[in-house]
Amino acid sequence: IIEANMADQEIIDLAKAYEAMDPADAAAIFESMSNDLDTVALIMNNMSTDAQGEVLAEMSPEFAASVSKKLLP
Repeated sequence: IIEANMADQEIIDLAKAYEAMDPADAAAIFESMSNDLDTVALIMNNMSTDAQGEVLAEMSPEFAASVSKKLLP
């Protein structure tokens, strides 16, 4: 359980780092991770909805749609 909590905190910290980036830069990094949408969604689910929207707006429409589907509960 301790390891799981540490992993959760690492994801939260990573999400905060992406929130602090320029949305276009974060979007470009996420798009380069297109082969791992689960990880992109995991990080983005820990970002604020405002930050999610800003990053999604900078993605290509196709990639943003794919990520959006993964962000659904």
